[in-house]
Amino acid sequence: MVKPLVASILFAASVASAEPVDFAQPPVVAATAASHNKLGFRIGFGKLHVADRRMSTVSLGLHLEHPVFETVRVFAEYEWMWFGDKAPMSPASEGLPGSGHRTHVGLRTELMGTTIMDAIHLYLDAEVGGGLAVLSDDISGVQVLPHAFAGLRAGYDFVWGKKHARSSRVWEAELLARAIRVPGGTGALFGIGMLWGD
Repeated sequence: MVKPLVASILFAASVASAEPVDFAQPPVVAATAASHNKLGFRIGFGKLHVADRRMSTVSLGLHLEHPVFETVRVFAEYEWMWFGDKAPMSPASEGLPGSGHRTHVGLRTELMGTTIMDAIHLYLDAEVGGGLAVLSDDISGVQVLPHAFAGLRAGYDFVWGKKHARSSRVWEAELLARAIRVPGGTGALFGIGMLWGD
Protein backbone atom coordinates (compact mmCIF):
# COMPACT_ATOMS: atom_id res chain seq x y z
CA MET A 1 0.00 0.00 0.00
CA VAL A 2 2.81 2.41 0.89
CA LYS A 3 4.99 1.64 -2.14
CA PRO A 4 2.30 2.44 -4.75
CA LEU A 5 1.48 5.66 -2.88
CA VAL A 6 5.14 6.76 -2.82
CA ALA A 7 5.55 5.93 -6.52
CA SER A 8 2.46 7.98 -7.38
CA ILE A 9 3.76 10.97 -5.39
CA LEU A 10 7.18 10.80 -7.09
CA PHE A 11 5.59 10.57 -10.55
CA ALA A 12 3.33 13.56 -9.87
CA ALA A 13 6.29 15.60 -8.64
CA SER A 14 8.35 14.81 -11.74
CA VAL A 15 5.48 15.82 -14.05
CA ALA A 16 4.94 19.08 -12.15
CA SER A 17 8.64 20.03 -12.38
CA ALA A 18 8.91 19.35 -16.13
CA GLU A 19 9.12 22.20 -18.62
CA PRO A 20 5.67 23.20 -19.91
CA VAL A 21 5.00 22.49 -23.58
CA ASP A 22 3.64 25.36 -25.64
CA PHE A 23 1.53 23.68 -28.30
CA ALA A 24 0.71 27.04 -29.88
CA GLN A 25 4.31 27.57 -31.03
CA PRO A 26 5.48 25.78 -34.21
CA PRO A 27 8.57 23.59 -33.96
CA VAL A 28 11.88 25.31 -34.67
CA VAL A 29 13.17 24.23 -38.06
CA ALA A 30 16.68 24.95 -39.24
CA ALA A 31 16.66 27.41 -42.13
CA THR A 32 18.97 26.97 -45.10
CA ALA A 33 19.41 29.03 -48.22
CA ALA A 34 17.86 26.26 -50.32
CA SER A 35 14.60 26.47 -48.34
CA HIS A 36 13.80 30.08 -49.31
CA ASN A 37 12.03 31.84 -52.13
CA LYS A 38 14.53 34.19 -53.76
CA LEU A 39 14.51 37.21 -56.01
CA GLY A 40 17.63 38.66 -57.59
CA PHE A 41 19.35 40.23 -60.56
CA ARG A 42 22.35 39.42 -62.77
CA ILE A 43 24.62 41.07 -65.32
CA GLY A 44 25.86 38.72 -68.02
CA PHE A 45 28.21 38.50 -70.99
CA GLY A 46 28.27 35.79 -73.59
CA LYS A 47 28.09 34.45 -77.12
CA LEU A 48 25.03 33.49 -79.13
CA HIS A 49 24.36 32.24 -82.69
CA VAL A 50 21.79 34.47 -84.41
CA ALA A 51 20.93 33.81 -88.08
CA ASP A 52 24.25 31.95 -88.65
CA ARG A 53 26.24 34.79 -87.08
CA ARG A 54 28.12 34.39 -83.84
CA MET A 55 27.21 37.39 -81.71
CA SER A 56 28.57 38.89 -78.52
CA THR A 57 25.90 39.59 -75.93
CA VAL A 58 25.41 41.72 -72.83
CA SER A 59 22.35 41.25 -70.66
CA LEU A 60 20.62 42.36 -67.49
CA GLY A 61 18.48 39.71 -65.88
CA LEU A 62 15.89 39.15 -63.17
CA HIS A 63 15.86 35.82 -61.32
CA LEU A 64 13.08 34.19 -59.27
CA GLU A 65 13.33 30.79 -57.63
CA HIS A 66 11.24 28.54 -55.41
CA PRO A 67 12.19 25.33 -53.51
CA VAL A 68 10.30 22.26 -54.70
CA PHE A 69 12.24 19.53 -52.87
CA GLU A 70 14.81 19.57 -50.09
CA THR A 71 17.74 20.03 -52.49
CA VAL A 72 16.02 21.02 -55.75
CA ARG A 73 14.80 24.49 -56.72
CA VAL A 74 12.86 25.64 -59.75
CA PHE A 75 13.75 29.03 -61.20
CA ALA A 76 12.58 31.45 -63.87
CA GLU A 77 14.63 34.25 -65.42
CA TYR A 78 14.04 37.19 -67.72
CA GLU A 79 16.87 38.94 -69.60
CA TRP A 80 17.01 42.18 -71.54
CA MET A 81 19.75 41.62 -74.10
CA TRP A 82 21.96 43.61 -76.44
CA PHE A 83 23.99 41.84 -79.13
CA GLY A 84 26.32 42.53 -82.04
CA ASP A 85 29.13 41.14 -84.18
CA LYS A 86 31.93 42.85 -82.25
CA ALA A 87 33.09 42.21 -78.71
CA PRO A 88 31.45 44.71 -76.32
CA MET A 89 34.83 46.02 -75.09
CA SER A 90 36.55 46.13 -78.50
CA PRO A 91 37.77 49.62 -79.61
CA ALA A 92 36.55 48.81 -83.14
CA SER A 93 33.07 48.02 -81.92
CA GLU A 94 30.22 50.33 -82.88
CA GLY A 95 28.20 49.11 -79.94
CA LEU A 96 25.64 46.34 -79.80
CA PRO A 97 22.94 47.34 -82.30
CA GLY A 98 20.68 44.34 -81.74
CA SER A 99 18.41 43.91 -78.74
CA GLY A 100 15.78 41.55 -77.46
CA HIS A 101 14.29 39.51 -74.68
CA ARG A 102 15.17 36.06 -73.36
CA THR A 103 13.49 33.84 -70.78
CA HIS A 104 14.78 30.74 -68.99
CA VAL A 105 13.02 28.11 -66.87
CA GLY A 106 15.04 25.41 -65.12
CA LEU A 107 16.00 23.36 -62.10
CA ARG A 108 19.08 23.70 -59.92
CA THR A 109 20.53 21.48 -57.23
CA GLU A 110 23.59 21.61 -55.02
CA LEU A 111 26.52 19.39 -56.01
CA MET A 112 28.67 20.25 -53.01
CA GLY A 113 28.69 22.77 -50.21
CA THR A 114 29.94 23.62 -46.77
CA THR A 115 28.81 25.97 -44.00
CA ILE A 116 31.18 28.17 -42.01
CA MET A 117 30.30 29.61 -38.58
CA ASP A 118 26.72 28.36 -39.00
CA ALA A 119 25.93 31.38 -41.20
CA ILE A 120 28.08 31.44 -44.37
CA HIS A 121 27.34 28.71 -46.90
CA LEU A 122 29.68 28.03 -49.83
CA TYR A 123 28.20 26.02 -52.69
CA LEU A 124 28.56 24.65 -56.19
CA ASP A 125 25.23 24.06 -57.97
CA ALA A 126 24.30 22.41 -61.26
CA GLU A 127 21.42 23.64 -63.41
CA VAL A 128 19.49 22.51 -66.47
CA GLY A 129 16.54 23.93 -68.40
CA GLY A 130 15.28 25.67 -71.50
CA GLY A 131 13.77 28.88 -72.76
CA LEU A 132 12.96 31.23 -75.60
CA ALA A 133 14.50 34.42 -77.01
CA VAL A 134 12.98 37.07 -79.28
CA LEU A 135 15.75 39.17 -80.85
CA SER A 136 15.91 41.88 -83.49
CA ASP A 137 18.53 43.87 -85.41
CA ASP A 138 18.78 45.70 -88.74
CA ILE A 139 20.51 42.80 -90.54
CA SER A 140 18.69 39.68 -89.31
CA GLY A 141 15.29 41.18 -88.56
CA VAL A 142 13.23 39.48 -85.87
CA GLN A 143 14.49 36.09 -84.73
CA VAL A 144 12.72 33.66 -82.38
CA LEU A 145 15.22 31.24 -80.83
CA PRO A 146 14.26 28.35 -78.55
CA HIS A 147 17.15 27.02 -76.49
CA ALA A 148 18.27 24.44 -73.96
CA PHE A 149 20.95 25.09 -71.37
CA ALA A 150 23.10 23.48 -68.70
CA GLY A 151 25.48 25.20 -66.34
CA LEU A 152 27.18 25.64 -63.00
CA ARG A 153 26.72 28.22 -60.26
CA ALA A 154 29.32 28.89 -57.58
CA GLY A 155 28.88 31.31 -54.72
CA TYR A 156 28.09 31.90 -51.10
CA ASP A 157 25.09 32.96 -49.07
CA PHE A 158 24.47 34.39 -45.62
CA VAL A 159 21.58 32.94 -43.64
CA TRP A 160 20.57 34.92 -40.57
CA GLY A 161 18.81 33.06 -37.79
CA LYS A 162 19.33 29.46 -38.86
CA LYS A 163 18.32 28.35 -35.35
CA HIS A 164 15.24 30.57 -35.16
CA ALA A 165 12.15 29.79 -37.17
CA ARG A 166 11.04 33.43 -37.33
CA SER A 167 14.36 34.80 -38.59
CA SER A 168 15.08 33.55 -42.11
CA ARG A 169 16.53 36.36 -44.25
CA VAL A 170 19.03 35.28 -46.91
CA TRP A 171 21.53 37.18 -49.06
CA GLU A 172 23.38 35.34 -51.83
CA ALA A 173 26.13 36.17 -54.33
CA GLU A 174 27.00 33.87 -57.21
CA LEU A 175 28.98 33.37 -60.39
CA LEU A 176 27.30 31.64 -63.33
CA ALA A 177 28.72 29.70 -66.30
CA ARG A 178 26.09 28.38 -68.71
CA ALA A 179 26.20 26.63 -72.10
CA ILE A 180 23.23 27.56 -74.30
CA ARG A 181 22.22 25.45 -77.29
CA VAL A 182 20.17 27.13 -80.05
CA PRO A 183 19.32 25.80 -83.54
CA GLY A 184 22.36 27.54 -85.04
CA GLY A 185 24.96 26.31 -82.57
CA THR A 186 26.14 26.45 -78.96
CA GLY A 187 26.72 29.71 -77.13
CA ALA A 188 27.58 30.66 -73.60
CA LEU A 189 26.60 32.98 -70.79
CA PHE A 190 28.83 34.14 -67.95
CA GLY A 191 27.37 36.28 -65.22
CA ILE A 192 27.52 37.59 -61.69
CA GLY A 193 24.35 37.89 -59.63
CA MET A 194 22.89 38.71 -56.25
CA LEU A 195 19.74 37.29 -54.66
CA TRP A 196 17.65 37.96 -51.58
CA GLY A 197 15.47 35.42 -49.76
CA ASP A 198 12.24 35.87 -47.83
